[in-house]
Amino acid sequence: MDVLPLRQLSHERVENLLRFWLSTLSVRMPSTARLAEIRSQIFEARDDAKITICHDGLEIHRYKNKIVVSAQLVNLKPAIPVEFMWSGELFLHFPQFCGSLYFDISNYGVDANWLQQQKLILKIRSGGERLKVALNRPTRDLKSHFQSLNIPFWQRQHLPLLCVNEALLHASLVGTEALFCQHGEAKTLINFRWQAESKTH
Repeated sequence: MDVLPLRQLSHERVENLLRFWLSTLSVRMPSTARLAEIRSQIFEARDDAKITICHDGLEIHRYKNKIVVSAQLVNLKPAIPVEFMWSGELFLHFPQFCGSLYFDISNYGVDANWLQQQKLILKIRSGGERLKVALNRPTRDLKSHFQSLNIPFWQRQHLPLLCVNEALLHASLVGTEALFCQHGEAKTLINFRWQAESKTH
């Protein structure tokens, strides 16, 4: 739902539209006072504010002048890092991270034989991580990558990182560390892909 056209409407009309929109999501209807609070947070907060409103199992966000809803994840406990080894599976499911890590065969990526010999760790970012996604591009912190890729702020805290020997190997939705990657058809190369369980409406 676009924010800008709604700014031209009266508070009453906006709240009626919000009621209709919420009804299409099959959630409990908020009280009149709660609906007014939702409208106020969405439309009256400053433009650069990170707006997240929790309601009936959903998170309502304002992002780039749009109202977006996603499954509520804020009450999940931070996932404990998981150590594992890859044995050639197409994907591995990690319920504690609410998603699956896919290992796609590609003509650019990490050597599959090398990968199967490594102890891998899947964990949530703690801050300060840096990644170089191509040899001809600079190393950047993950926050800069997220911003340039327009990854919404509410998704960033739930995107896991894949590490090897305490080094960042892959950041979900961002890319793989270029120093671990190679081109070619002589070897089986793996490209990582994270698929989250929750879906945004």
